[in-house]
Amino acid sequence: MLASALQRSMADCGGRRLQQRRNESFFQQQPQQGGRSIQSALVAARQDGVLKLRARGLTAFPPEVWNIGSVELPQDGKWWETRDVLERLDASENSLGEVPSDVAALEQLLELNLSHNHISKLPEAKVWDKLLRLSDLRLSHNTLRALPEAFGAGGRPPLVRLHVAHNALVGLPSALCEIPSLEELDASHNKLSSIPPCLSGLRSLRTLLLACNELNDLGFDGSSPLALVSLDVSQNRLSEFVVAGAAGLRVVHASRNQLSRISLDGCAALQELHVSYNALRALPPLECCPCLATADASYNKIGRLDGESLSRAPALTRLDLSNNSLCDVAQLAPLGRMDLVTLALQGNMLRGIPHATIAGPTSKLLAHLRAKLPEEGPPPAFAPPKGDRRAEGVWGGVEGGDNLAFALQKSGTCLVISGRGLREIPEGAFSLDPQLLSASGLLALDVSDNAIASLPAHIHLLSALQQLRLDSNALQELPDSVGDCAALEILRVDKNQLSGLPSSLGRLSRLVELNCAGNQIARLPAQLWSCRRLARLICTSNRLTSGGLGVEGCTAASAPPLELLDLGDNRLSECPALGNWPRLRQVHLHKNGMRDLSASVECCVQLQTLDLRDNEIGQLPPELARCPLLQALTLSGNPLRSIPYHVQEKGASAVMALLARRLA
Repeated sequence: MLASALQRSMADCGGRRLQQRRNESFFQQQPQQGGRSIQSALVAARQDGVLKLRARGLTAFPPEVWNIGSVELPQDGKWWETRDVLERLDASENSLGEVPSDVAALEQLLELNLSHNHISKLPEAKVWDKLLRLSDLRLSHNTLRALPEAFGAGGRPPLVRLHVAHNALVGLPSALCEIPSLEELDASHNKLSSIPPCLSGLRSLRTLLLACNELNDLGFDGSSPLALVSLDVSQNRLSEFVVAGAAGLRVVHASRNQLSRISLDGCAALQELHVSYNALRALPPLECCPCLATADASYNKIGRLDGESLSRAPALTRLDLSNNSLCDVAQLAPLGRMDLVTLALQGNMLRGIPHATIAGPTSKLLAHLRAKLPEEGPPPAFAPPKGDRRAEGVWGGVEGGDNLAFALQKSGTCLVISGRGLREIPEGAFSLDPQLLSASGLLALDVSDNAIASLPAHIHLLSALQQLRLDSNALQELPDSVGDCAALEILRVDKNQLSGLPSSLGRLSRLVELNCAGNQIARLPAQLWSCRRLARLICTSNRLTSGGLGVEGCTAASAPPLELLDLGDNRLSECPALGNWPRLRQVHLHKNGMRDLSASVECCVQLQTLDLRDNEIGQLPPELARCPLLQALTLSGNPLRSIPYHVQEKGASAVMALLARRLA
C-alpha cells in the first residue's frame, strides 16, 4: 500500500512537472519585431478587449488580431473575465504597409489607431461597412493618396472622429457627407485642392482641420448654416475667406494664405481669429463678432484702420497688428478706450509713437493712445512748380515720371516706394534734397513688394535709417555693409530668396527686430546673438536645423532680451534651450520635427503664447506649469500621450492645471 501511494505521488509530481513545462512553453516569448512581447499584448487584449501594439516594429498584423478569441490564456487565467472581440486596437508607430480586408472581422471595434505607419492603400468601402460600431479612426502620418471611393456611404462606418492628416491625399470622397455622426475631421498636411461642398451640410461636424493643403476655395456656398466650432485652413492658397451663417464658430485659423478679403457675417460666437501672413489691406468689421477676444492680423498689408469700428468689439482683449503698413496714429487713437491685454503694433511705420512705447507694456501704449496724440494729417501734397529741381529724383525705370518727393511721408522722415515693380533701389534715394527731408534725415525706407534682386553696397550711406523694409522682393543675399547702418532698429527681409544672413548683422547694436521669414536660410550667424537689443526674431518658413541656430555659446547672461521668437515651419529636431531668453513672451515652434520641449522653459516666467502644433512631441515637461502667464498653448497635431485628449480640448488652463498637479 505504501509503495502504491509512493507511485501515485511520483506520478503526480511528474504530471506537475510536465504541466509546469507546458506553462513555461506558453509564456516563453517568441522572437518579436521591436524586441517586445506581442503575445503578452494579445493575452491582455483577450482579457479587456483592448489590443496595444504601438511601436512594436510590426510590418504585418499578427493573425490572432482578427480572432482574438483564439488566443490561449495562461493556466491560471480567469476565463470568465475574457473577451472574444476587440473594442480598441492601437497599432500606431509601426511599419505596416497595408490594412488587410480581414479588418472586417472586427465588427465590435470602437477605435482603430493606425497612425505613423507606411500604409499606402486601404481596403474597399464595403469592408468598412462591416464595422458598425467604429467611431474613431486615425490614419495620420501614412502615405495614403486616396480614401476608398464610397467610404462613408450610407453612414458606414458611423465615425465621430476621422484623422487622415500628414498623408498625400489629393481629394476626399463625397460619401463622407453621408456620415451624420461625424464631429471631427482632420485632413491637414495633404495635397487637397478642393473639398466636397456637402461637408458644410453636416450638422454634427464641429472641428474641421484643413491646414497645409493646396485649397483655392472652401466651397462653402452658404446654402446651409455651418455647425462648425473650430476651423483651420491655414497655409493654403485661399484668396477669400467667406463663412456665412456659422453661428457657433468660435476659432478660425486662416494664416499663411493669400487672403485679400474676409467676411464674417453671422459669426456671432467667434472668439479667436488668426489671419496673419496674408495680403489684407484692411480688417473686416469686427463689431459683428461680440464674443471676439483674440484677433491676429500681423504680417499683412493693412494701411488703414477704422479704430472707431474696432473699438466697438466689446470682448476684444488681444489684438496683433504688427508688421503691417500702418502709419496714421490718428486711426489708432480710439483703441486707447479699449480694455486690451495685448496690443502689438511693432513693425509698422508709426513715427508718432516712441519705439519704447510700442515695444513696452500694452498698458503704457494704451495710455499713450488715450492721451489723444496730436493728429497728423495725410502726407503733404507736395507739388512743386514744373521744372523745380528740388523734387527731381530717379525712379529706375518706373513708368509715369513719378519722383521720389511724392513718396516722402511723415514730414520727410519716411520714403515709401513699395509695389512699384522696381528692380533696384533708386539712386535718388541716396541723394534726396535736404530741403525735402526732416532735420533728422531719412528714418524709414520701404521698398517692399518689388522685384529687387540685390542691394547696393553703399546702403550704409543712409546713416540715420532706423527702419528698412525689403520684404517681398527677389533678394538672394545681403551685402555686409548692412551691418554698418548703425541706427537700424527694424530690418525686414522676409519673403525673399535668401540662403543666409551676413555675420555683419552682429554690429547692429540698436537692432530690435529682424524678420527673415519665408526664405531658404539654413543657418543663422552666431554673431546675431550679439545684438544686445534684439527683442523680436522671426525666422519662420526657412530651412533651419537645430545645429544651424548658432546658439552654441549663448547663455542667459549673454543672450539678447528676446520677447518674440518664431522658428516655426523649419527643420528643428530638438527644441532650443528657451531658458536662454527668460524675457520671452511669444514662442512659435510649430511645424518642425521636435520630439520634446526643453524643460528650461520654466525660466520663461513672462511667457504668454507657446505654439507647438504639428510636431512629434509625445509629452510635455511638468516644468511648463511654472509659466504663470501662459494663456495661449497650441498642441494640435502632436502624438501627445501624456496629456489626455479631453484635457487638450479644454485649452491651456486645463493643461497647465494637469501639469501643476504632476509637478507637485
